[in-house]
Amino acid sequence: MLISWNMDFSWLFASSSILFKLGVSTALGGIIGLEREFHEKPAGFRTNIIICLGATVFTIASLAIGAKYNQDPGRIAAQVVTGVGFLGAGAIMRDGNRISGLTTAAGIWLVSAIGMAVGYGYYLLAVATVGLTILAQIYFIRLEGFFRKFLRFQTVSLKCAANWDTLHDCERRMTEAGVRIESCKVKKEGGSFDVDYRISGTSQDIDKALACMMDIREITDLEY
Repeated sequence: MLISWNMDFSWLFASSSILFKLGVSTALGGIIGLEREFHEKPAGFRTNIIICLGATVFTIASLAIGAKYNQDPGRIAAQVVTGVGFLGAGAIMRDGNRISGLTTAAGIWLVSAIGMAVGYGYYLLAVATVGLTILAQIYFIRLEGFFRKFLRFQTVSLKCAANWDTLHDCERRMTEAGVRIESCKVKKEGGSFDVDYRISGTSQDIDKALACMMDIREITDLEY
């Protein structure tokens, strides 16, 4: 009696493919995480690995479940794009008029995209994105510093009635003029606000912003 040794090893190849994707996802997430860890950012080495792995697992599961039950293969993976936003929102901090953590939040969002690319099998896309991300985080910051040399920094002190709407109007006009508010200190004395702004921008934009602020009637004193 002849025994057939024809066995289906498709599950083995599928498992190998999944393990390979998880390995690639761990490596790519770790590369970005190391750079973040080196700069002592909140989302560091382990966090980026977990985010990248999670996005890869969700993508693989989405493809597998979609194929098995004849459903949309991108249904689960699509939720990663919105779901990871909650993680990013937790990294954004606001201190008065200063906002920090935007780069970290964007990095979390990007790492999830890299994990999804690995899950779909687009390895070149994932690797290239990691390379460009490291380039942007390490070297583009120097380029940013070079351009900031052409900016003018100015301290603006003003006195106005103790009305937050006046300050919001003042900040809106500065922003619309192309000026960036670096810091803001507000002190209330009696029925008025004493405000010190530290702003940056080109000389033309700052002059434009100051001219717009002078048109605000509630401002009784403006020094710069």
